[in-house]
Amino acid sequence: MKQLKVLLTSAPTIDMEAFDKNLNQIKGYVLYPPISLTTLAGSVLKNVDDVQIEILDLEFHIMRYFKKNQESELQARELMKKIIVSKIDEFKPDVVGISVLFSRSHSNLFAIANIVKEKNSSIQVVTGGNHATFAYKKILKECLNVDLVFLYEGDTTFPSYLEYLKGNTKFEDLKGIAVLDKITKESKISQYAPLIENLDSIPIPAWNLVPLKEYQNYGRMGPMQRYGNENLPTYAMQTVRGCVASCTFCSVRSFYGKGVRAISTERFLSEIDYLYNVLGIKQLQIVDDDFTFNKERTFEICNGLIKRNYDLIWILENGIRL
Repeated sequence: MKQLKVLLTSAPTIDMEAFDKNLNQIKGYVLYPPISLTTLAGSVLKNVDDVQIEILDLEFHIMRYFKKNQESELQARELMKKIIVSKIDEFKPDVVGISVLFSRSHSNLFAIANIVKEKNSSIQVVTGGNHATFAYKKILKECLNVDLVFLYEGDTTFPSYLEYLKGNTKFEDLKGIAVLDKITKESKISQYAPLIENLDSIPIPAWNLVPLKEYQNYGRMGPMQRYGNENLPTYAMQTVRGCVASCTFCSVRSFYGKGVRAISTERFLSEIDYLYNVLGIKQLQIVDDDFTFNKERTFEICNGLIKRNYDLIWILENGIRL
């Protein structure tokens, strides 16, 4: 079989009809490096042979374009379509995976899926992420251009799906997916995939697939823009999945399960060494929902950072729990 080409993108959180070019000019929109896409890409490259993978961060490209072309008469939705079509023409993917983290991205998911299928109906369009997991019935019923939804964590299930496309496994053996039954027109789900208990088994995100050091030029990364240097490249890091709290307004426990799973102290510090010494990152946002769930681990990490004495600003964006 020919080399499998996989394009990963995410449904923008921006309201395309309300996109404000003046606000964008002053970096008024939030723009984070795509940690979910780079993490998934790392897992694919580790577990699937003979695959070519690229990332298309639509929010980055839209914000960059209008930052450089404020007088452009293009509308944001028109630009998004041009970017997607151009990428398909250039890369010619077999699969387009769309990450949907927040519910406000719902309509953009549909728009992306429709654009891809209109361009080439043979491309497999799949989606996953927090919103997609909990809205899979609505997505499959209302957007027939979405072929499949990945439920919960996709670090092992997405590579397994690619192995299926390569002819190395059977469709009925796939776990953690939802599809639309073509006969009953109802969604059906496969057996759930087990949680990934050893997060150290997940490789460091494939940051080489995105222009990491350009993000701060076109958007802001939350509190880091207020407390750090808005002109320095900033890294986003997730070291924990889950949270000990059970807030009714939050989907973290529903998505990641009860309890907290975390990368080890050794893995954390090795990633810090990589981002500082190899990537040249001087600012770090840790996006964990419960970084301090384990007191001993917290002290080990902090002491490890002190010993390194790096010129590094870091922040716990979601706060800490005492």
